[in-house]
Amino acid sequence: TPPASGKPRLMLVHGTGDGGQFGLGVDVSNIQRPRLHVAVKELVNSGKMGPVGVERVVAAGMHSLVLDSNGQVWSCGVNDSMALGRKTQGIKDVDNTELESSLDLVQGLEDFRATFIAASDSCSIAVSERGELRAWGSFSSDGILGFDGVRDHGMKVVAPTALPAFAKNPVCQVACGEDHVLALTTSGTIYTWGNGVNFQLGRKIMERRKTNGLRPEPLHLRDIVLVSAGNHHSFAVDKPGVVYAWGLNQMRQTGVSDERGGEESHIKMPTVVDALHPDKHGGAKVVQISGGEHHSIFLFDNGEVWGCGRSDVGRLGLADDHPAILEIKKRYREELEEIMAQRSSKAHEAVSSTKIVGISVGERYNFAYDESGIAYSWGEGSVNQLGLGKVEEVKVPTRVHNTALKTYQVVGASAGGQHVLLM
Repeated sequence: TPPASGKPRLMLVHGTGDGGQFGLGVDVSNIQRPRLHVAVKELVNSGKMGPVGVERVVAAGMHSLVLDSNGQVWSCGVNDSMALGRKTQGIKDVDNTELESSLDLVQGLEDFRATFIAASDSCSIAVSERGELRAWGSFSSDGILGFDGVRDHGMKVVAPTALPAFAKNPVCQVACGEDHVLALTTSGTIYTWGNGVNFQLGRKIMERRKTNGLRPEPLHLRDIVLVSAGNHHSFAVDKPGVVYAWGLNQMRQTGVSDERGGEESHIKMPTVVDALHPDKHGGAKVVQISGGEHHSIFLFDNGEVWGCGRSDVGRLGLADDHPAILEIKKRYREELEEIMAQRSSKAHEAVSSTKIVGISVGERYNFAYDESGIAYSWGEGSVNQLGLGKVEEVKVPTRVHNTALKTYQVVGASAGGQHVLLM
């Protein structure tokens, strides 16, 4: 999609990049506020990233993916699990850290025009304009779990690989958690695979047979239009706007009501999230979902942002005098003296008239941007993830602005483990 401004899209970065995930070389490891990525600017200006530059950015745990308008996928960061899709070890006269900390093309996608990218902590995914899916890297579960369970493929796969499950099932969208993947097909069916010990795959995976989760399997949901994931939990939205959630729920991060089993530590099967139903929002539907370690954020098509889950250190962006927080304090006054974290069992509205058009959530922090291209952050970012200088915690959404952002409108954001990519 051509940018509205007519100018090519560039990328800004901030946070901590000591694993090379900035793609700015071995000497750049800490950036307190958004900084223009000079290497991307040079690539865009030289035409190597196509006519409109950057199409999509993904900040994973310790690596980054960038999709350009030519359909090429670039990568940088930690490559211990082969998540970069290119060799960085054992190359004569070149240090592996130099290769990992430089933005370079994923190898093996030369005849593949990508239109979508996604990444877990140690696995990367690309989807082509024809719905072809390619994956590389590995999955973990208290150590390396493997890639796809096929013995000949090994535990880590460096080359982008087609998965048999999608040979006749074109994919249009992918979402990744810390170590699991959801792929949405053009027919509205979800396939899940990866680490499923917290029921994030929507099916039971036996502890002694964890590798069974490495094979993509379909869920019994139909007419799905959106998939998303937190670290260890998952979401789906169908055509009528009904939201489903499953997976880890220790801090009520799925948003499932008590009546549907929301008090359980795990939601084992896809379950309706009643609080997000369009009937309760004047017909508005959820169009984006992003989850962290123990919280989740939801964006409606009317620009409202809602959240649920663990609410300490500003994760949900709710001030101390917000009605939701006051209700919790009143209800659990005695319990709050015994526990460290506040818990929220319902999704709560952020009090603001600003129309948000994009969201992205890290483990304990959040990013959003509005229709004017202004970016906001909130939560806990102990290694510069908030982009607010030395500030490590803010309880309410706070504008991110500095000299680098003055001349740019934010049209995309991806919050990673320690770093953030803005488009």
